[in-house]
Amino acid sequence: MEKETMENMLANVFLRGLNPSLKKIISISAGKDFDELVKIAKRVERCEKEEQENTSIEAGIESINSIRNDKEQTKKNKVVCVICDKNNHETAKCFKLKSVKDFIKNQSKSPKPEDKEFTKSRREYPNLFCSHCNRPNHYYENCRMRLGLCVKCSKKRSSRKTLQFKLIEAKPILGVGKADKYNSQTKYYLTNNHFNQDKLKVEGETEEILIYSGAQTSFISEKYAQLRKFKRTKITKRKNWITANGSQLEVSGQTSINIMIGNTRIIGTFIISRKLAHDLIIGVDILKPNNCIVDYKSDKLICGNSQIQLRTKEPRKEKIIYTSNAIMIEPYSRQVYTTKSEINEGNLLIEKVGKLNIIETIQEAKEQIKIWVENNTPTKLVIHPHTPICKISECLVINSIKNEQEFKKFIQEGVETEKEIAKNKMNRPKDEYGLPRVQLSKNYNPNEEPTSCKERRRKNRDTKNAKLLEMKPEILKAKQERADYAEKHRVPDQDLQIINDLPEIHQKWLQERKSFNTEYNEYFSKIFFHIQAAIKSKLN
Repeated sequence: MEKETMENMLANVFLRGLNPSLKKIISISAGKDFDELVKIAKRVERCEKEEQENTSIEAGIESINSIRNDKEQTKKNKVVCVICDKNNHETAKCFKLKSVKDFIKNQSKSPKPEDKEFTKSRREYPNLFCSHCNRPNHYYENCRMRLGLCVKCSKKRSSRKTLQFKLIEAKPILGVGKADKYNSQTKYYLTNNHFNQDKLKVEGETEEILIYSGAQTSFISEKYAQLRKFKRTKITKRKNWITANGSQLEVSGQTSINIMIGNTRIIGTFIISRKLAHDLIIGVDILKPNNCIVDYKSDKLICGNSQIQLRTKEPRKEKIIYTSNAIMIEPYSRQVYTTKSEINEGNLLIEKVGKLNIIETIQEAKEQIKIWVENNTPTKLVIHPHTPICKISECLVINSIKNEQEFKKFIQEGVETEKEIAKNKMNRPKDEYGLPRVQLSKNYNPNEEPTSCKERRRKNRDTKNAKLLEMKPEILKAKQERADYAEKHRVPDQDLQIINDLPEIHQKWLQERKSFNTEYNEYFSKIFFHIQAAIKSKLN
């Protein structure tokens, strides 16, 4: 009895999961064994596949015949030129007709002084026309544009000379690659004229401080904090500080420091960071509350009645490199373009300019620098003279990767920072409803119209938060209703025991049916899990 009920259940589930077209055919043979139903379904599917293949072959033959007919029709409808009796162009586009028009126009103009060969050919053949440059009065063999000659002086142009370079193999090199722009392998620090340094007194000692008006937070290095033994506290307003190269800044706490700017004393809170190029960086969070102003014209820091002369760094040296000769690059290859560099000290950052694909790298400043130009297209790439190829600028390398171990460590640090960012997003503070904690601004008025972009953004944020606060009671009510429904329709323990015993029954049944193939076993196991899910849904 149990086997018969199982067979009937399998047959019903199998019929329920079939396509509508197959279900109509197989429903006629209902009441048969499960194996017979599977065989019938396979036969029907095989017949349908054969019909589809036959229809596709017939459609292909029809498309080939239609293409042939179109070609024959185009041959019949080809246009023939009336002037030269050729079938490769129209009468209006005939070169002879064009040369006649140009000859009539030139008759009214005063003749220009030309070479003897050109004047002779013009007299003998007034309708002469070049097929290369589409200009009259010369042969194709004597075309100056084709030969690379100047139209005015008939001399060779230097810009037409092409240089051939040896191709290099694309080997992975540390510090070389497109990812260097985003600093995945090398960390660099660009000098800028807005970075101002001066020696101020920090807790009674004179120190060199970087005053950076572009930083929203002030920082202090880990080494300097340990050296001066400043008191550490937990960070009150923690943020995800991202550096210029895209990586997260590692912080370990904060400290408050007394700074003397001339006769004015200020107290600032600094975030302690491990990887900093300077010991102290003063940002806007200290400059703005203490009314400190940076005067860029006179290079002075004004804080109250005190003024300090700042020592500014020289502006960054940079230059755009142009090609001096024509370059031809084969498809899917790269070439090295060597050029002179005016910057002979420090390190150079090579950046992309224009549409050319170059490998952005950091190189040591030398008399000559190498630029890798790539061609990722299936056609030859010709770069004409005086084309902007890249921009080189002076930069300072703080930390570089020298071996594979450092490279692995750098990748691991990046993965850890991404995990921390994701964890901070997930661990947002929540209220008793399990929703993110929101708060409206003090001066929130839904009827007030914003006057600036900042107020408009604030109003949009407040309206979203207000809607969320209104929905919170409804969400709590829905959660309570769901919990009550689950308690009311709880599955009894006896039924749960039946569901747990189903996999064992399945294994015993498979052992008895040894005649089944592996393909049928996999198919049967899928059907069995469908039965298990159906039983669970009925109990629920």
